[in-house]
Amino acid sequence: MDIKQLKQATQQLPRVDHLLDRIKKEHAAQQFLVLHKPLKELAYGQVINDKLASFAHHLLDLRIAHVTKDKEKAQRIVSMLLRDPHSSVKQLLADVQAFDAQVSFFHDSYHRLLEDTVKNMSLEDSIPFLEKNATRELRKIPKQQKEYLRMLGKHFVEMTKNKI
Repeated sequence: MDIKQLKQATQQLPRVDHLLDRIKKEHAAQQFLVLHKPLKELAYGQVINDKLASFAHHLLDLRIAHVTKDKEKAQRIVSMLLRDPHSSVKQLLADVQAFDAQVSFFHDSYHRLLEDTVKNMSLEDSIPFLEKNATRELRKIPKQQKEYLRMLGKHFVEMTKNKI
């Protein structure tokens, strides 16, 4: 996947905040209210999606700087991607890993709570709880983030290794 396609893909990552709102609506029952606080903490996943899109945008700018032979701009972009405390590659990697751990913990807690809830219900009453899939969609986001970060990192290394 080239940088332009990668930029478009990162911009099309699912909106974490919308997904979290959907989970809250799907599980508004009293027994699921304990999950609302961890859901607020997961909202940071949208910031990570935005950082990935920004990183892809900066890589495209870096590519343009290399093509136009603007070494000053290229060095400024590389420096920012390596040293900026909020959007550096290192910070983005740490954010993605932390978000993955948070989503895994939430997913495990959710499924334990779901099992406890549906075991006391009839099969007919438990079907609506079991058919909801917003938590499965949430579980996919960190995997996508990791994959896009891997590809972005690969492009970044390739561009900086030979051009600066």
